[in-house]
Amino acid sequence: LFQTGNPVFFQSFQDFKAIHRFQMNDDGQKNYYYQEYCRFTLSDNFRSLFGNYPLLARMLATTTERFLKFTLNMSAHLDADLKEIEQKFEIDIDTVKEINLGSGDLHNGEATAIFEFNNGHKVVYKPRNVQITDAYNQLIGWVNENLNETLRFFKVIVREDYGWLEFIDYKECETEQDVELFYERAGMLLGLGYFLNARDCHHENVIASGNSPILIDHETLVGPEIKVFNKQKIPADSEQALMGSVLETMLIPTGFAKYPAYIFGFGSSLPQNIQSTIEKIVDSNQDEMNKVYKTVSNTIYSSNKPRLNGQIAGLKDYQDQFKKGFISVYHLVQTHREFLLSDQSPIQLFRDVGIRFINRKSNIYYKILRILKQPQFLKDATKFGFKLELLARAYLKKESFSAII
Repeated sequence: LFQTGNPVFFQSFQDFKAIHRFQMNDDGQKNYYYQEYCRFTLSDNFRSLFGNYPLLARMLATTTERFLKFTLNMSAHLDADLKEIEQKFEIDIDTVKEINLGSGDLHNGEATAIFEFNNGHKVVYKPRNVQITDAYNQLIGWVNENLNETLRFFKVIVREDYGWLEFIDYKECETEQDVELFYERAGMLLGLGYFLNARDCHHENVIASGNSPILIDHETLVGPEIKVFNKQKIPADSEQALMGSVLETMLIPTGFAKYPAYIFGFGSSLPQNIQSTIEKIVDSNQDEMNKVYKTVSNTIYSSNKPRLNGQIAGLKDYQDQFKKGFISVYHLVQTHREFLLSDQSPIQLFRDVGIRFINRKSNIYYKILRILKQPQFLKDATKFGFKLELLARAYLKKESFSAII
Protein backbone atom coordinates (compact mmCIF):
# COMPACT_ATOMS: atom_id res chain seq x y z
CA LEU A 1 0.00 0.00 0.00
CA PHE A 2 2.88 2.35 0.80
CA GLN A 3 4.60 1.67 -2.53
CA THR A 4 1.35 2.41 -4.37
CA GLY A 5 0.28 5.49 -2.42
CA ASN A 6 3.65 7.08 -1.70
CA PRO A 7 3.98 9.20 -4.91
CA VAL A 8 0.48 10.67 -4.52
CA PHE A 9 0.73 11.38 -0.79
CA PHE A 10 4.08 13.08 -1.26
CA GLN A 11 2.83 15.20 -4.15
CA SER A 12 -0.43 16.13 -2.44
CA PHE A 13 1.51 17.29 0.65
CA GLN A 14 3.79 19.45 -1.49
CA ASP A 15 0.72 20.96 -3.19
CA PHE A 16 -0.98 21.57 0.17
CA LYS A 17 2.12 23.27 1.56
CA ALA A 18 2.50 25.49 -1.53
CA ILE A 19 -1.15 26.64 -1.35
CA HIS A 20 -1.28 27.28 2.39
CA ARG A 21 2.22 28.50 3.14
CA PHE A 22 1.12 32.15 3.12
CA GLN A 23 -2.42 31.53 4.41
CA MET A 24 -1.63 29.82 7.72
CA ASN A 25 0.02 31.14 10.82
CA ASP A 26 2.36 28.46 12.08
CA ASP A 27 3.46 30.45 15.14
CA GLY A 28 6.83 28.73 14.87
CA GLN A 29 5.27 25.31 15.53
CA LYS A 30 7.49 22.45 14.37
CA ASN A 31 6.13 20.49 11.39
CA TYR A 32 3.01 22.65 11.43
CA TYR A 33 2.15 22.13 7.74
CA TYR A 34 2.60 18.37 7.92
CA GLN A 35 0.29 18.10 10.93
CA GLU A 36 -2.29 20.35 9.27
CA TYR A 37 -2.08 18.28 6.08
CA CYS A 38 -2.73 15.07 8.05
CA ARG A 39 -5.62 16.69 9.90
CA PHE A 40 -7.14 17.97 6.64
CA THR A 41 -6.70 14.66 4.79
CA LEU A 42 -8.15 12.56 7.61
CA SER A 43 -11.02 14.95 8.39
CA ASP A 44 -13.24 13.48 5.67
CA ASN A 45 -11.77 9.95 5.68
CA PHE A 46 -9.70 10.59 2.53
CA ARG A 47 -12.73 11.56 0.41
CA SER A 48 -11.12 14.74 -0.94
CA LEU A 49 -7.85 12.97 -1.70
CA PHE A 50 -9.52 10.02 -3.41
CA GLY A 51 -11.81 12.41 -5.27
CA ASN A 52 -8.71 13.98 -6.80
CA TYR A 53 -7.00 10.61 -7.33
CA PRO A 54 -9.76 8.07 -8.07
CA LEU A 55 -7.39 5.52 -9.60
CA LEU A 56 -5.36 5.49 -6.38
CA ALA A 57 -8.51 4.67 -4.42
CA ARG A 58 -9.22 1.77 -6.75
CA MET A 59 -5.66 0.44 -6.53
CA LEU A 60 -5.52 0.59 -2.73
CA ALA A 61 -8.94 -1.02 -2.34
CA THR A 62 -8.14 -3.77 -4.83
CA THR A 63 -4.76 -4.49 -3.22
CA THR A 64 -6.34 -4.71 0.25
CA GLU A 65 -9.21 -6.92 -0.89
CA ARG A 66 -6.92 -9.31 -2.74
CA PHE A 67 -4.49 -9.58 0.16
CA LEU A 68 -7.26 -10.32 2.66
CA LYS A 69 -8.71 -12.97 0.37
CA PHE A 70 -5.26 -14.50 -0.19
CA THR A 71 -4.36 -14.75 3.50
CA LEU A 72 -7.77 -16.09 4.52
CA ASN A 73 -7.70 -18.74 1.77
CA MET A 74 -4.13 -19.73 2.61
CA SER A 75 -4.96 -20.20 6.30
CA ALA A 76 -8.08 -22.22 5.49
CA HIS A 77 -6.11 -24.43 3.09
CA LEU A 78 -3.47 -25.13 5.74
CA ASP A 79 -6.17 -26.18 8.22
CA ALA A 80 -7.85 -28.43 5.66
CA ASP A 81 -4.65 -30.13 4.43
CA LEU A 82 -2.66 -30.39 7.66
CA LYS A 83 -2.82 -34.18 8.00
CA GLU A 84 -2.04 -34.86 4.35
CA ILE A 85 0.95 -32.48 4.47
CA GLU A 86 2.35 -34.37 7.46
CA GLN A 87 1.87 -37.75 5.79
CA LYS A 88 3.03 -36.80 2.29
CA PHE A 89 6.10 -34.79 3.33
CA GLU A 90 6.85 -37.00 6.36
CA ILE A 91 7.08 -34.11 8.82
CA ASP A 92 5.42 -33.18 12.09
CA ILE A 93 3.69 -29.82 11.97
CA ASP A 94 3.89 -27.58 15.01
CA THR A 95 2.37 -24.11 15.44
CA VAL A 96 3.27 -21.57 12.75
CA LYS A 97 6.35 -19.51 13.61
CA GLU A 98 6.60 -17.39 10.49
CA ILE A 99 5.07 -16.97 7.02
CA ASN A 100 7.45 -15.63 4.37
CA LEU A 101 5.40 -13.89 1.69
CA GLY A 102 8.37 -12.58 -0.28
CA SER A 103 9.12 -15.80 -2.17
CA GLY A 104 7.88 -14.87 -5.62
CA ASP A 105 6.14 -12.38 -7.86
CA LEU A 106 2.61 -11.21 -7.07
CA HIS A 107 -0.12 -12.50 -9.38
CA ASN A 108 -3.56 -10.97 -8.72
CA GLY A 109 -2.51 -10.18 -5.16
CA GLU A 110 -1.26 -13.70 -4.42
CA ALA A 111 2.29 -15.01 -4.14
CA THR A 112 4.25 -18.10 -3.19
CA ALA A 113 4.55 -18.37 0.61
CA ILE A 114 6.84 -20.40 2.87
CA PHE A 115 5.37 -21.61 6.17
CA GLU A 116 7.93 -22.16 8.91
CA PHE A 117 6.84 -24.01 12.04
CA ASN A 118 8.24 -23.81 15.55
CA ASN A 119 9.92 -27.22 15.24
CA GLY A 120 11.93 -26.00 12.21
CA HIS A 121 10.00 -27.76 9.43
CA LYS A 122 8.91 -25.75 6.38
CA VAL A 123 6.40 -26.19 3.56
CA VAL A 124 5.78 -24.11 0.44
CA TYR A 125 2.32 -22.84 -0.54
CA LYS A 126 1.57 -22.05 -4.19
CA PRO A 127 -1.63 -20.06 -4.91
CA ARG A 128 -2.17 -21.93 -8.18
CA ASN A 129 -2.55 -25.44 -9.49
CA VAL A 130 0.76 -27.36 -9.38
CA GLN A 131 -0.17 -30.22 -11.70
CA ILE A 132 2.75 -29.31 -13.97
CA THR A 133 5.17 -30.03 -11.10
CA ASP A 134 3.60 -33.45 -10.60
CA ALA A 135 4.00 -34.16 -14.35
CA TYR A 136 7.63 -33.00 -14.24
CA ASN A 137 8.34 -35.26 -11.25
CA GLN A 138 7.06 -38.28 -13.15
CA LEU A 139 9.16 -37.36 -16.19
CA ILE A 140 12.22 -37.15 -13.89
CA GLY A 141 11.28 -40.58 -12.53
CA TRP A 142 11.24 -41.98 -16.09
CA VAL A 143 14.70 -40.46 -16.76
CA ASN A 144 16.06 -41.92 -13.51
CA GLU A 145 14.72 -45.36 -14.35
CA ASN A 146 16.22 -45.39 -17.86
CA LEU A 147 19.58 -43.84 -16.98
CA ASN A 148 19.95 -45.57 -13.60
CA GLU A 149 20.12 -42.11 -12.06
CA THR A 150 18.81 -40.40 -8.92
CA LEU A 151 17.91 -36.91 -10.11
CA ARG A 152 16.15 -35.25 -7.18
CA PHE A 153 12.67 -33.77 -7.20
CA PHE A 154 10.29 -32.72 -4.45
CA LYS A 155 6.92 -34.03 -3.35
CA VAL A 156 3.74 -32.10 -4.14
CA ILE A 157 0.10 -32.01 -3.10
CA VAL A 158 -2.12 -30.94 -5.99
CA ARG A 159 -5.38 -29.07 -5.47
CA GLU A 160 -7.64 -27.46 -8.07
CA ASP A 161 -6.47 -23.87 -7.54
CA TYR A 162 -3.50 -24.19 -5.17
CA GLY A 163 -0.88 -26.66 -4.04
CA TRP A 164 1.74 -27.57 -1.42
CA LEU A 165 5.41 -28.28 -2.17
CA GLU A 166 8.09 -29.97 -0.12
CA PHE A 167 10.63 -27.35 1.01
CA ILE A 168 14.08 -27.75 -0.54
CA ASP A 169 17.01 -26.32 1.40
CA TYR A 170 20.44 -25.38 0.10
CA LYS A 171 23.23 -27.84 0.98
CA GLU A 172 26.95 -27.70 0.30
CA CYS A 173 28.81 -30.53 -1.42
CA GLU A 174 30.91 -32.81 0.77
CA THR A 175 33.46 -34.06 -1.80
CA GLU A 176 34.92 -33.19 -5.18
CA GLN A 177 32.96 -36.14 -6.61
CA ASP A 178 29.76 -34.46 -5.37
CA VAL A 179 30.57 -31.35 -7.40
CA GLU A 180 31.29 -33.40 -10.52
CA LEU A 181 28.00 -35.24 -10.06
CA PHE A 182 26.18 -31.93 -9.53
CA TYR A 183 27.31 -30.60 -12.90
CA GLU A 184 26.62 -33.86 -14.71
CA ARG A 185 23.07 -33.67 -13.37
CA ALA A 186 22.94 -29.97 -14.25
CA GLY A 187 23.65 -31.00 -17.85
CA MET A 188 20.78 -33.51 -17.62
CA LEU A 189 18.42 -30.74 -16.49
CA LEU A 190 19.53 -28.63 -19.45
CA GLY A 191 18.74 -31.59 -21.72
CA LEU A 192 15.26 -31.90 -20.24
CA GLY A 193 14.73 -28.13 -20.46
CA TYR A 194 15.75 -28.18 -24.12
CA PHE A 195 13.41 -31.11 -24.81
CA LEU A 196 10.44 -29.37 -23.13
CA ASN A 197 11.24 -25.94 -24.62
CA ALA A 198 11.57 -24.55 -21.08
CA ARG A 199 12.09 -20.85 -20.39
CA ASP A 200 12.83 -18.52 -17.50
CA CYS A 201 15.01 -21.00 -15.55
CA HIS A 202 16.98 -18.16 -13.95
CA HIS A 203 19.15 -18.30 -10.82
CA GLU A 204 16.23 -17.89 -8.41
CA ASN A 205 14.54 -21.00 -9.85
CA VAL A 206 17.47 -23.38 -9.17
CA ILE A 207 18.49 -24.76 -5.76
CA ALA A 208 21.80 -26.56 -5.22
CA SER A 209 21.02 -29.35 -2.77
CA GLY A 210 24.30 -31.19 -2.23
CA ASN A 211 25.18 -33.08 -5.41
CA SER A 212 21.79 -32.35 -7.02
CA PRO A 213 20.54 -29.21 -8.77
CA ILE A 214 16.75 -28.87 -8.42
CA LEU A 215 14.40 -26.74 -10.51
CA ILE A 216 11.86 -25.29 -8.09
CA ASP A 217 9.45 -23.38 -10.36
CA HIS A 218 7.87 -25.20 -13.27
CA GLU A 219 5.14 -22.89 -14.57
CA THR A 220 7.30 -21.94 -17.60
CA LEU A 221 8.76 -25.42 -18.03
CA VAL A 222 6.73 -26.11 -21.18
CA GLY A 223 7.05 -23.20 -23.59
CA PRO A 224 4.81 -23.16 -26.66
CA GLU A 225 5.90 -21.15 -29.66
CA ILE A 226 3.60 -18.70 -31.38
CA LYS A 227 4.17 -19.13 -35.09
CA VAL A 228 5.03 -15.81 -36.70
CA PHE A 229 5.00 -15.93 -40.48
CA ASN A 230 7.73 -13.44 -41.16
CA LYS A 231 9.91 -13.78 -44.22
CA GLN A 232 12.60 -11.46 -42.89
CA LYS A 233 15.82 -13.21 -42.01
CA ILE A 234 16.62 -13.24 -38.29
CA PRO A 235 20.07 -11.71 -37.60
CA ALA A 236 22.46 -14.23 -36.03
CA ASP A 237 23.35 -11.80 -33.22
CA SER A 238 19.73 -11.04 -32.22
CA GLU A 239 17.83 -12.48 -29.27
CA GLN A 240 15.37 -14.10 -31.70
CA ALA A 241 18.23 -16.31 -32.90
CA LEU A 242 18.19 -18.02 -29.49
CA MET A 243 14.71 -19.43 -30.12
CA GLY A 244 14.76 -23.21 -30.22
CA SER A 245 18.26 -23.49 -28.73
CA VAL A 246 19.47 -24.54 -25.28
CA LEU A 247 20.13 -20.85 -24.52
CA GLU A 248 16.39 -20.14 -24.48
CA THR A 249 16.06 -22.05 -21.19
CA MET A 250 18.07 -19.35 -19.32
CA LEU A 251 20.03 -22.11 -17.59
CA ILE A 252 23.32 -21.02 -19.22
CA PRO A 253 24.49 -17.52 -20.24
CA THR A 254 23.48 -16.27 -23.68
CA GLY A 255 26.50 -14.06 -24.25
CA PHE A 256 24.47 -10.85 -24.57
CA ALA A 257 26.20 -8.10 -22.58
CA LYS A 258 22.93 -6.66 -21.25
CA TYR A 259 22.17 -9.97 -19.47
CA PRO A 260 24.85 -10.51 -16.77
CA ALA A 261 25.93 -14.11 -16.30
CA TYR A 262 24.79 -14.26 -12.67
CA ILE A 263 21.08 -14.19 -13.59
CA PHE A 264 21.20 -17.58 -15.36
CA GLY A 265 20.45 -20.88 -13.65
CA PHE A 266 24.02 -22.18 -13.92
CA GLY A 267 25.65 -18.81 -14.64
CA SER A 268 28.50 -16.89 -13.04
CA SER A 269 30.13 -18.31 -9.92
CA LEU A 270 31.40 -14.96 -8.67
CA PRO A 271 29.51 -12.83 -6.14
CA GLN A 272 28.20 -9.84 -8.07
CA ASN A 273 28.27 -6.27 -6.79
CA ILE A 274 25.21 -4.61 -8.31
CA GLN A 275 24.72 -0.84 -8.37
CA SER A 276 21.18 0.52 -8.52
CA THR A 277 19.45 3.85 -8.00
CA ILE A 278 16.54 4.07 -5.59
CA GLU A 279 14.15 6.86 -4.70
CA LYS A 280 14.28 7.79 -1.03
CA ILE A 281 12.34 10.26 1.12
CA VAL A 282 14.49 12.21 3.55
CA ASP A 283 13.13 14.02 6.62
CA SER A 284 9.93 12.01 6.36
CA ASN A 285 6.80 13.25 8.17
CA GLN A 286 8.32 16.71 8.49
CA ASP A 287 7.59 19.99 6.79
CA GLU A 288 10.83 19.89 4.80
CA MET A 289 10.58 16.27 3.63
CA ASN A 290 11.93 15.74 0.16
CA LYS A 291 12.76 13.09 -2.42
CA VAL A 292 16.34 12.22 -3.27
CA TYR A 293 17.89 9.58 -5.49
CA LYS A 294 20.49 7.37 -3.88
CA THR A 295 22.89 4.83 -5.37
CA VAL A 296 22.98 1.59 -3.42
CA SER A 297 25.23 -1.43 -3.78
CA ASN A 298 24.07 -5.01 -3.24
CA THR A 299 26.08 -8.22 -3.41
CA ILE A 300 23.98 -10.77 -5.25
CA TYR A 301 24.55 -14.48 -4.96
CA SER A 302 21.77 -17.03 -4.84
CA SER A 303 21.71 -20.64 -3.74
CA ASN A 304 21.87 -22.00 -7.30
CA LYS A 305 25.56 -22.93 -7.32
CA PRO A 306 27.37 -25.72 -5.44
CA ARG A 307 29.96 -24.98 -2.77
CA LEU A 308 32.79 -27.17 -1.57
CA ASN A 309 34.61 -26.21 1.64
CA GLY A 310 32.82 -22.87 1.54
CA GLN A 311 34.01 -22.03 -2.00
CA ILE A 312 31.72 -21.69 -5.01
CA ALA A 313 32.41 -24.35 -7.67
CA GLY A 314 31.82 -22.83 -11.13
CA LEU A 315 30.58 -24.46 -14.32
CA LYS A 316 33.67 -23.44 -16.30
CA ASP A 317 35.74 -26.00 -14.37
CA TYR A 318 33.27 -28.86 -14.95
CA GLN A 319 32.31 -28.50 -18.60
CA ASP A 320 33.06 -32.13 -19.47
CA GLN A 321 30.69 -33.41 -16.77
CA PHE A 322 28.05 -30.90 -17.86
CA LYS A 323 28.25 -32.00 -21.50
CA LYS A 324 28.17 -35.67 -20.47
CA GLY A 325 24.90 -35.15 -18.59
CA PHE A 326 23.32 -33.22 -21.47
CA ILE A 327 24.34 -35.83 -24.05
CA SER A 328 22.93 -38.69 -21.95
CA VAL A 329 19.46 -37.10 -21.87
CA TYR A 330 19.67 -36.03 -25.52
CA HIS A 331 20.43 -39.60 -26.60
CA LEU A 332 17.76 -40.98 -24.24
CA VAL A 333 15.11 -38.84 -25.95
CA GLN A 334 16.35 -39.86 -29.42
CA THR A 335 16.41 -43.55 -28.54
CA HIS A 336 12.89 -43.51 -27.05
CA ARG A 337 11.34 -41.17 -29.60
CA GLU A 338 8.49 -43.49 -30.56
CA PHE A 339 7.62 -44.23 -26.92
CA LEU A 340 7.66 -40.53 -26.02
CA LEU A 341 5.17 -39.88 -28.83
CA SER A 342 2.87 -42.69 -27.66
CA ASP A 343 -0.14 -42.64 -25.32
CA GLN A 344 2.00 -44.25 -22.58
CA SER A 345 4.56 -41.44 -22.64
CA PRO A 346 5.17 -39.38 -19.49
CA ILE A 347 4.80 -36.36 -21.78
CA GLN A 348 1.06 -37.08 -21.87
CA LEU A 349 0.91 -35.96 -18.23
CA PHE A 350 1.60 -32.38 -19.37
CA ARG A 351 -1.52 -32.33 -21.53
CA ASP A 352 -4.01 -29.63 -20.48
CA VAL A 353 -2.01 -28.44 -17.45
CA GLY A 354 -1.85 -24.71 -16.79
CA ILE A 355 1.36 -22.90 -17.70
CA ARG A 356 2.55 -19.30 -17.76
CA PHE A 357 3.34 -18.11 -21.26
CA ILE A 358 6.02 -15.40 -21.44
CA ASN A 359 5.35 -13.38 -24.56
CA ARG A 360 7.74 -10.60 -23.54
CA LYS A 361 10.11 -9.58 -20.77
CA SER A 362 8.64 -8.93 -17.32
CA ASN A 363 10.55 -5.66 -16.94
CA ILE A 364 8.33 -4.10 -19.63
CA TYR A 365 5.29 -4.65 -17.40
CA TYR A 366 7.24 -3.45 -14.38
CA LYS A 367 8.25 -0.18 -16.05
CA ILE A 368 4.75 0.61 -17.32
CA LEU A 369 3.10 -0.24 -13.98
CA ARG A 370 5.66 1.93 -12.17
CA ILE A 371 4.85 4.85 -14.48
CA LEU A 372 1.12 4.35 -13.90
CA LYS A 373 1.64 5.00 -10.16
CA GLN A 374 2.67 8.58 -10.87
CA PRO A 375 0.10 11.15 -9.66
CA GLN A 376 -0.85 12.46 -13.12
CA PHE A 377 -2.12 9.02 -14.18
CA LEU A 378 -3.90 8.28 -10.90
CA LYS A 379 -5.89 11.50 -11.32
CA ASP A 380 -7.34 10.74 -14.73
CA ALA A 381 -8.66 7.36 -15.85
CA THR A 382 -8.38 8.44 -19.50
CA LYS A 383 -4.66 9.15 -19.22
CA PHE A 384 -4.24 5.92 -17.25
CA GLY A 385 -6.00 3.96 -19.99
CA PHE A 386 -3.97 5.50 -22.79
CA LYS A 387 -0.73 4.68 -20.99
CA LEU A 388 -1.92 1.12 -20.38
CA GLU A 389 -2.53 0.78 -24.12
CA LEU A 390 1.26 0.75 -24.55
CA LEU A 391 1.11 -2.92 -23.56
CA ALA A 392 -1.00 -3.71 -26.63
CA ARG A 393 0.46 -1.28 -29.13
CA ALA A 394 3.48 -3.44 -29.94
CA TYR A 395 1.20 -6.16 -31.29
CA LEU A 396 -1.23 -4.09 -33.38
CA LYS A 397 0.57 -4.85 -36.66
CA LYS A 398 1.09 -8.54 -36.02
CA GLU A 399 -2.01 -10.61 -36.72
CA SER A 400 -0.37 -13.63 -35.10
CA PHE A 401 -0.66 -11.89 -31.70
CA SER A 402 -4.32 -10.84 -31.91
CA ALA A 403 -5.28 -13.40 -29.24
CA ILE A 404 -2.87 -11.78 -26.78
CA ILE A 405 -4.39 -8.34 -27.35
